[in-house]
This record gives sequence, C-alpha cells and structure tokens, in this order.
Amino acid sequence: MWVSVPVVRGDARLMDPRNPEEWRAQQAAVDIHLKRWPKARIRQLEGERERILSQLSTLPRHVPKALPDRLGYHSSDTEPRSDGTVPPHELTVEWVEYFTPLHTIGLVPAFNPADLAGGTYAFPKRFKIEGLVNPDRDEWVGIANWLEEDFPDPGPYPVVFPATTNKVKKIRITVPQSPQEFGEGFFALGEVYLFRELPENRGMGDNMAVWAKAVEFSASDTLLVSPLWNLEYLCDSAVGLGLQLSEEVEAEDDLLIIFEDDDSFAGRVEVVLDLGRTQSIGRIEVWPAEAPNKMAVPMFGFPGKIVAELSADPDFGSSKVIEVLSSGEQLFHDDLMTIIGKGYPARYIRLWFEDLPTYKDKTILSLGEISVEEYGQVLSLGCAVTARGLPEKYVDQIPRLVDGFSRRCRILREGEWIIGLAMRKTFDSQLARVERELVAARESWSILQLQFSIWGMVVLVFALLFGWGALRWQRRQVLERLKMRITRDLHDDVGSSLGSISLMADQLRKVVEHEDAKEDVFDLSLLAREACASLREVVWMVDQKTIRLPDLLQKLVERAERVMSGMNLSIEISPDCPDIEVSLMYKRHLLMLFKEVVHNCVRHAQATRVWLLLTIDGDDLQIVVRDDGRGFEPEQVSGGWGLKSMKKRAEEMDGRLNIISRPGEGTTVNLHVPLSKLNSEPKKAYSTSN
Repeated sequence: MWVSVPVVRGDARLMDPRNPEEWRAQQAAVDIHLKRWPKARIRQLEGERERILSQLSTLPRHVPKALPDRLGYHSSDTEPRSDGTVPPHELTVEWVEYFTPLHTIGLVPAFNPADLAGGTYAFPKRFKIEGLVNPDRDEWVGIANWLEEDFPDPGPYPVVFPATTNKVKKIRITVPQSPQEFGEGFFALGEVYLFRELPENRGMGDNMAVWAKAVEFSASDTLLVSPLWNLEYLCDSAVGLGLQLSEEVEAEDDLLIIFEDDDSFAGRVEVVLDLGRTQSIGRIEVWPAEAPNKMAVPMFGFPGKIVAELSADPDFGSSKVIEVLSSGEQLFHDDLMTIIGKGYPARYIRLWFEDLPTYKDKTILSLGEISVEEYGQVLSLGCAVTARGLPEKYVDQIPRLVDGFSRRCRILREGEWIIGLAMRKTFDSQLARVERELVAARESWSILQLQFSIWGMVVLVFALLFGWGALRWQRRQVLERLKMRITRDLHDDVGSSLGSISLMADQLRKVVEHEDAKEDVFDLSLLAREACASLREVVWMVDQKTIRLPDLLQKLVERAERVMSGMNLSIEISPDCPDIEVSLMYKRHLLMLFKEVVHNCVRHAQATRVWLLLTIDGDDLQIVVRDDGRGFEPEQVSGGWGLKSMKKRAEEMDGRLNIISRPGEGTTVNLHVPLSKLNSEPKKAYSTSN
C-alpha cells in the first residue's frame, strides 16, 4: 500500500523539478511574502515554522553519513575524440528480458568521507535522463533535462523524478563533459533507485535496480577504485542516508533480551513468523536495535549468525534455507541486514539467531524489527509470531518484532523513504530560510523596541518638562491673580483710608490753634499723602511687567503732585525722553531718592513754590528739584534729612548728586544718572534699604 504524499503549495508533489521551468514554478509556489511590520513578520514566520515542522514530522528521519567504502559510481576523464571534441558521459540501465512500467527514478548523491559537511561529491550539474520506449526505432522519451542550466545542489538528499507513463526498456543518463563551463570533467552517484509502477496503476512498487540479472548497469567510462568506486555499487543498497525511519515517535521499545546467570540458554533463539498464507518472498530485513541510554554502540545485541528457513509447511518438511555468517561484518555501520528470498513461496519464516554478543558479561539479543517483503509490500506487519529459547519473562516482547517500528520510529518502505527524503530537502531548505528570516526579524524588532524605548523616554522627558512648565505657568497665573487682587484691595481699601486720613488731617490743622499740635497734624497729613503715593506706586509696579522710563518719570510727577498738595508746583518734562526699560534696582533707587527729596522739600524746607525738571541732558537722565524754602547748610544738616542715603543711592546708580542750598535762599537738588545704566543691575551691592 502506498501512502499519500504531503504537499505545501497547491497540489505540487514536491518531487525534484524535471527542467528549469519547473524549478522556477516551484520556487514561485513556495515563495513567502513577508509582512513589513517586524512584530507581524515574526508571528508570520513562527506560524510558517510550525507548519514546516509539522510537515517534517511526517517525513523520514534524515541522518546522512559517509560510508567508509562502497561509495558508489565515479566516472573518469574521457579522452577527446580525433576532432578535438569531448564525448559526454553516459550511464545506462537496461532491463534484459522485458519492458517495464517505471514509476519513479531516484539518484542519491555520493558522499565524500573526508568532507561530509560539503553535502555532495561531484553530483552532475548538467545532465539529461531519457527512457527508451521503442528499441526498433530508437525512440526515447525525456524524463529530466538540465542541459541548459545548472541543477540546484541537492545537498545530502536524494533526487527524485517521476518517470514516463510508458513502459521502458532502458534508462540513459547523459552528463556533458565540459569542465570550462560546468565544473568538473567527471561526476559521481551514490545509488540509483528504479521504482516500478504496480499493475493496474496501483502506485509505487519495489526497487528494480537490485533485481540482479534482470537489470544491467553499464557506463561509457568508469573509475574503478576498490572498495570505494565501482559501477556495481550503484545498486547495492549501501547509502549514507541513515535508516528507513520516520520522524514519528512511538512509546514501544525494541526487543531487548538479557540472559541472566540462572536462565537456561541453549545457544540460539528461534523465531517463527506466520504470514497467514503462502506468498512469494522477495527479501527478509532484520533491523538492529538502538543501544540503551543512547550509547554510541552500533549493532548492539545483533547476532553474529542468522539462519533463515522459508516453507509453506508449518512443520518445515520442505523448505529453503539461507544461512548468513558473520552478519555484523556485512552491515554498513548500523544499517539493516537483508536476506534475499528470490521469490520463494512460503507462509512460514523461521529464523535462528546464534553467536549472540555479550554486554556486562551477560548474553544479550536485541532487534528492532523483522520485515518480510515482496514487490515493495510488507507481508509480515502484525503477523503471528512465536519464539523459543527465551526466558519466560520476555515472551510478551516478541510482537515488537513485527509492529512496524524500530527505535520508537515507524519503519518506512524503501520508496516511501527515498521520496520522503527528497521532499524533506524542500522543507529543510524552507525551514533554514525561515529560521534566518526569523532571526533577522527578531533582531529588527529588538532594535525597533530599543528605538521606541529611547523615543519614549525622550517623549516622557518632554512631557514631564511640559507638565512641569504648565504647572509653573498655572501657579504663576494663580499667584498673579492673587497678587492683582491684593494690590487692588490695597488700592481700593488702604488707599481710600489714607486719602481720608490726609483730608481729615488738613481739616484738623485749620482748627487747631496750638503750634506744636499743628506741626503734628501736618506731619500726619504728610505721612498719609506719602503712604498713599507709595501705595499707588506699588500697585502700578505690580500691574506692569516692565517699567519704561517715560512711565517712571510720570509716576515721579504724580508723587510730587500728591505729596506737595497745596504748594505752587511747576513741572517740566523733556518731550524726547527715550522709551527704555528701567531695571528693578534702578527703579527702586530713583523712587526712593525722589521720595526723600520731596519729603525734605515738604517737611523741612517750608517752601511755597517748587520747580520740578525732568530732562535728558546728553547721555544722562537729569532730575532737578528746586524750592524757595528756608535752605540749610549741607555740612551742618542733621540726619533727619536723609542726605547720606540719597548720596549712597546716587553712587550705586553710577550717578552724580549735587545739592546746593544756603539758609534763606532755598535748595536745589540735581541728579544725573547715565541712560545706559538704567536697564542694568547695579554693580555694587544694594545696601540702602529705605
């Protein structure tokens, strides 16, 4: 029975392409259109990887290895013809007595024992495979044609082509010998498989290449290097592809019998298989078991001598006996043992296993499977099996010999195995590509995540700074509104009260007769007027974000008018006053110095007329206050006039203060301050606090 072949895209069988056009079509069919976003690409590739791994789990296990000998066929360098041309290499397989329908052709690459990592050794890059369907007219049918382009390197996998539907007499493989164009002038193959088509199109049969005298191999040239290269090695079933096992793993172990010291052992073990009916026996395959605990011990527990007896009679009255001596030496590094039945009719197969090996001083017998086959069909699967010469406790292990599993993996028929390995080539290639793309996608995603993290931190920092700035702005706005409300309340409440006090003091002064009392009432009125003027200046400064010189001079005039109420006041302001900003310190110095001058004029000078001059004198701001009061001697004046404080403020403003006064002649205060200094901070520390 033939099993279905898994596919990847559409209904492609994933056999090897017969020509470059099929190759390009297959590549387009399995092409993966990757998504651009790395995270989506990772999910896509992980899904693709799981799908490929699921497909691989149903295919044969692939454990290639180079054999120490019997490597296969190797061509030689052909001598040029008389006309200088080099003839191509030709390898032919001919059926001697009949035509046969051919299902599939398999070519196994030769492996170089010195360099297995290199994959294949001298597999033909360009070749053509044809089938002879009519010898009388020399009519050939093409099976594969890779003469125009290089065949893709198969690596350590078999190459499988579907054959022609016609019956063929001969298969011819032509390899051009053109080193300058195609590489080596020789080629090599490890094995050739010719699977026949079963009658009535029932699928793939057995490998006809091993039919001995029924099939003849020939070559135009052969390099004979025994025991490495020989034309006969193309059909000896010695390949470095591992055992015919699937990736599917079962829980059932192989047969393992350990004879203890108290067990009676007659020197051999007998196993009898009942196939249920008499059938033609093609071959008997005896599988070695795997060493316990995965020890690297080939042929573990495999008998040194095997005798097979085939009979249609349960008593073996008439039988065919086949004896295999030194069986371990005939296997190729843990391969399976094949006993050829040559079509002998039999229902019962009796096997004697002798010359059993020892392990830890105990005799052991360990086998993976006994498979009886004909024409690619397994006849022994699940058949009745009995044994003699075993300890009683091991009898329940006997069915393991015909369960279809070895080393916990399903045993594959030869055709299923070769085609499955050829199909695995495509899946392994896809898996390698997906793994590479997955690594690249994950690296891209990691880099992108790092970039996102960096940008996220930058955005977070900016957000925090923005939030901090917004919070400060909000707090400034709240404080600004609070400040404005306080100043408005001061102006409306305290200012009104101070004005009332000043007015009441002026009225009280008119009715008070005692001179000392009048003086006190005058001082009270003066203080009220000065306080009211100072309050208005405070409110004004709070309202203004910047203080401009014209506005400051106007405030000086307003103070003079308010404090000197009742006096004859003459005011002159320069019309060309520059619109420059005045710093906080200079504004305070100017206001406080002017306040002191106006206070002295009203409090001490007893003047009736005052002249106020605010002008621009070259590069200086000039403030002149002159009165017609009683005057004084500047050198003899007491501390109450505040002259020292006024001079100190003038120095801190890098200005010049000149006070001219004589008793009975009035007083003139002349202040010069450089305009260039008004919008800067004083270099000297601010020491005048009043």
